[in-house]
Amino acid sequence: MGALQIWALYLIVPTGGPDPLQRDKLVHVVMFAVPAALAAALRLRWVVLVLVLHALLSEPAQALFTRQRTADVWDTVADGVGIVIGVALARRVRGGKDRQLAGSGR
Repeated sequence: MGALQIWALYLIVPTGGPDPLQRDKLVHVVMFAVPAALAAALRLRWVVLVLVLHALLSEPAQALFTRQRTADVWDTVADGVGIVIGVALARRVRGGKDRQLAGSGR
């Protein structure tokens, strides 16, 4: 998943004009929600921390190290929203399983 993030955030060259629907924000949300959900489900807090750091640093890195990309604070916000959604979903799913185990006496 990390390789997919690097490819999408740094290596894809944007094409076309402005996107009035801001569909790229949905891509950012999903690209961070999926690994955050997996990390939270597996209780790998350090991976969630790495995702937060990557979200905060990826936009400045794009502006500094690529010619064809610019920093967008709203992309960082979308990344953070994705992390929160992923962790929340994992906790909700895991919470239901934890309650089932507690109720069964395991």
